[in-house]
Amino acid sequence: DPWFLAGFLRGTANHRQASSYASTAARLDARRLQLPRMPLAEQQRYGERFRELAAFEDALRTAGRLGGQLVQGMYDGLTDGTVTPG
Repeated sequence: DPWFLAGFLRGTANHRQASSYASTAARLDARRLQLPRMPLAEQQRYGERFRELAAFEDALRTAGRLGGQLVQGMYDGLTDGTVTPG
């Protein structure tokens, strides 16, 4: 399952174990990555949760971006007179 693979590869512990730092660049050694072995049905259950988590993360990013635009619009409105403070 591609979401199973992506989710486990994104985990902090897996990334930390497979990373090494040379000078200022981080390097990832794919040979040191670890993936649990489990039946395909179990992989799919994990994959579905990882997919839902990715969708939630995207929604949070969108909300943050829209919230930032709203706040900037309010600053602009207050400073150009199109929005009043009271």
